[in-house]
Amino acid sequence: MVAQGFSAAVLTKSGLITRDTSLFNNMSSSAAGISVAFTDESARKRFEKNAPFKADRINVLKKMKEAGVNRYTLLCPVIPYINDLESLLELVAPCSDETWVYKLEMNDVTDPNWQQLRPVLGHYYPEILGKIREIAFSPNRDYWREIRKCLEIMQSKSGSKIIIEV
Repeated sequence: MVAQGFSAAVLTKSGLITRDTSLFNNMSSSAAGISVAFTDESARKRFEKNAPFKADRINVLKKMKEAGVNRYTLLCPVIPYINDLESLLELVAPCSDETWVYKLEMNDVTDPNWQQLRPVLGHYYPEILGKIREIAFSPNRDYWREIRKCLEIMQSKSGSKIIIEV
């Protein structure tokens, strides 16, 4: 691939990507990305049962940075009242070239993502299930405008590059 001039951008939750640092470094415009959604490990277990721990993913970013690889982080999905975006950004900003933030958004209650998410929310967060549902299916809500404002303030204070998709 390198000899043919190809580039790659890989998004993962796995530490296995650290095996490929030399490959990334030999490709122009390549990047390694890590997806992180939760600071709270109990929330991570509920939504990403078999995914690596948050600390392991942050360590992957640090190793890739030490190796000189271009890095990005995906904070997704932003689940209203559950994710702690400020804490997540503080963790990933020092080891990411850029951070992408995407909101929880679905078309309707038949969406497969909602079908998987709803039972978890109903079991562990029944008191906020209705609020989350309303926000998830109404993308122009005040909640997302406030989140956007907060992210823009964090970006200006930290100097981090944050791509805001909320």
